Amino acid sequence: MKTLLKNITLTILAITLFSCNKEDDAPKNNTTTDVYVAGFEDNGLRTVAKIWKNGIGTPLTDGTRTSEALSVFVAQDDIYAAGFVYDGPKSTAKLWKNGTETSLTDGSKNAEANSVCVSGTDVYVAGYESGDAKLW
Repeated sequence: MKTLLKNITLTILAITLFSCNKEDDAPKNNTTTDVYVAGFEDNGLRTVAKIWKNGIGTPLTDGTRTSEALSVFVAQDDIYAAGFVYDGPKSTAKLWKNGTETSLTDGSKNAEANSVCVSGTDVYVAGYESGDAKLW
């Protein structure tokens, strides 16, 4: 049994070593790709909606209200994020464009913006308000 386990381990190690080729890891062209992530970070009192670009986080709110970013979309030089902010007893669906917050709902019902997509000059946001699916 030990021999079988040793052989399996050595086989996996050999496959891993020989499948790594520095030429395969090199970019095929000289362009770089930025990576964006939507999410939130706990500040000790509440969650704060954030966008990360290449690992560097930028808060979308000032941290005085619970908030989360659930989706991010980059169109040319503009960065869009969808999410929500708790504005009192209910959550309000939000859209941020380049860090500027826009309310998609009036806060009278629980709502979240779960996804954002941009096509040309049109911005589409999908989410829910009071349990009902919404498209803004």
